[in-house]
Amino acid sequence: DSPPFLYGTHYSTPAFVLYFLVRMHPQQMLQLQAGQFDAADRLFLALDRSWESVLNNHTDVKELIPEFYETDSSFLTTPPGLELGTQQNGTPVGDVQLPPWAESAEDFLSKCREALESDHVSANLHHWIDLVFGYKQTGEEAEKADNLFYYMTYDAALDEQLTSQMDADSRLAFSAQMKEFGQTPRQLFPNPHPCKAQFAIPRQLYACGVNKCGQLGIPTKTQHDTPQVVSGLLGLHVLSVACGGSEHDTGFSAVLASTGEVFTWGSGAHGKLGHGDTQRVPVPKRLDALVGLPVFQVACGSSHMAVLLVSGELFTWGWGQRGQLGHGDLLSQISPKKVNALKGAAGT
Repeated sequence: DSPPFLYGTHYSTPAFVLYFLVRMHPQQMLQLQAGQFDAADRLFLALDRSWESVLNNHTDVKELIPEFYETDSSFLTTPPGLELGTQQNGTPVGDVQLPPWAESAEDFLSKCREALESDHVSANLHHWIDLVFGYKQTGEEAEKADNLFYYMTYDAALDEQLTSQMDADSRLAFSAQMKEFGQTPRQLFPNPHPCKAQFAIPRQLYACGVNKCGQLGIPTKTQHDTPQVVSGLLGLHVLSVACGGSEHDTGFSAVLASTGEVFTWGSGAHGKLGHGDTQRVPVPKRLDALVGLPVFQVACGSSHMAVLLVSGELFTWGWGQRGQLGHGDLLSQISPKKVNALKGAAGT
């Protein structure tokens, strides 16, 4: 028997995506629907109709796709020569009917992007992340949030089926099941996601103690017995801080900012700051080698560093003569290097 669920369909299915993209990619819709378009009255005709359906029809769990926040509006207009049928009222299917507050398709997308960056969305987006990618996706928290989909859409069931002894007919049925119901994305965040709105207010970093190696991030080597603002990080929202080494001769520090950037400073011995050299850095310096990679966590050892990405990938660098970098050798690294031995493993 399958576990109980609340939704027999899923928010991420080929049919739901192509519902919005039929004008841009009609050939994919024809492939999905055995050479035919869906009935004209069930196509994406007007924003208000789709909105009302999602709000009032418990089987309609569509979500807006990324195209609603990009600049190409062609998925909202019917190109010349594309015949999508005629509605029951005799009206041929044409362009998508926009809300009255949108002057054009381009203006509609522009206002969608503005809404995405609004204070209201910034204050509430993390709740959606918790449901789709976070701690409310499965288990007890999902039950509390009424976020239960058919069990075959989840990773655990998918992995179990793929590794089981399954005959050809069963695999075909399983493939059809995935196509019909969709799949839940892999869970990325085991804890509640922070609210974006709180990052609008910079969270400053203070440091105190010995500063012989510049590990405080304050330009002078003077010892400070009371917390001092690390001015090189002013304007940034610091999510986490890590410190390593000896306070006297090898101390160093690192922070992860809400922008996803990593900054390191202090003693650069063995390349542990990750800047491609072994130089001392007295003030916070952005780790350019990681720019563009979504960093989830930073950690410092005595003479090496590690960062965990949102994807679960691990990068390490610094002193490696005891194998602590995990690269299968005893070499030191002066720049971040991915730990390939963990490929396919889920980071925690």
